Amino acid sequence: MATPIARCVMVTRAQPGGIDIDREVPRRIHRDRARNLSVGGSVTDPGLVQIGDELTTT
Repeated sequence: MATPIARCVMVTRAQPGGIDIDREVPRRIHRDRARNLSVGGSVTDPGLVQIGDELTTT
């Protein structure tokens, strides 16, 4: 089952290596993705996933 995952706090903090805070990131997640950063799911048939493979949701 696919489960929406809300964004984590890390997108509001500067990251090591010189990535500064970018307030547009959380704004876009909120505006374009209904506050969800990703979708969790479960594996029904384990195996290697490659570019071009078909993935389905239920």
